[in-house]
Amino acid sequence: MWVRIRDRAGAVVKSYDVAHEAGESVMNLLDRIRGTIDPSLAYYASCGTGKCGVCGVVVDGTPRLACTCPALGDEIDLAPLPSGEFVRDLLTINPVNRREADHRDGGE
Repeated sequence: MWVRIRDRAGAVVKSYDVAHEAGESVMNLLDRIRGTIDPSLAYYASCGTGKCGVCGVVVDGTPRLACTCPALGDEIDLAPLPSGEFVRDLLTINPVNRREADHRDGGE
């Protein structure tokens, strides 16, 4: 499966040819990319069940949670969420993941 990482303007900034199995989520693909192809790929991951909301990304033009969104087809376009402070790749800081990060760091 081809995975394209786009910036907020829609330009392709990274592209990967990734092994894909039926039933996998977008998060599975991102984990495989970071684990085997590009360890610098930046994205948020936490609960893996769709409850915390920190893994939000734009999947083929629609905001979704990477952990619950199925990876379908032969290609997929991913982009950072349009809201929040852009950091890099698929990483943005918004109120949901800010609370999660503060909690992990001992904040309130």
